[in-house]
Amino acid sequence: MSVGSGTPLKRSPQPHDHTTNLKLRKLAFEVLEWSAESARVVREGRLFCLAPDSNNWTRRGRSLKMASVHVLLITQGSFNIV
Repeated sequence: MSVGSGTPLKRSPQPHDHTTNLKLRKLAFEVLEWSAESARVVREGRLFCLAPDSNNWTRRGRSLKMASVHVLLITQGSFNIV
């Protein structure tokens, strides 16, 4: 698998299947206290983050440790294309 530039993608060691994504969406709507009918998931996927550790910025030549989190961008209201 590769991106348009030819760079290979790394596969997740724990891939999210369709039922996991549905559970995460349901949990997000419950946390936000929004109904699934009044809100829309615009984007979802993995986001890689660095821990807020000062050593991450001062170490040269060492690989940085990234944490993977699953994120959802959810909007509420109608969706109109202009």
